[in-house]
Amino acid sequence: MFIGEVVGNVWGTRKHPSLKDRRLLLVRPIDPLTGQRVGDAVMALDGGVQS
Repeated sequence: MFIGEVVGNVWGTRKHPSLKDRRLLLVRPIDPLTGQRVGDAVMALDGGVQS
């Protein structure tokens, strides 16, 4: 697990059925001590809030 900043959304014309109604995000890692961006952006799956 790491701290990151969402810098964009990933959009596609087709998604695996298990990803239906889930958002794909582009996340840039952040150093927790300095607050500075570090490394390359990665794609993450938004877990959302389940009730």
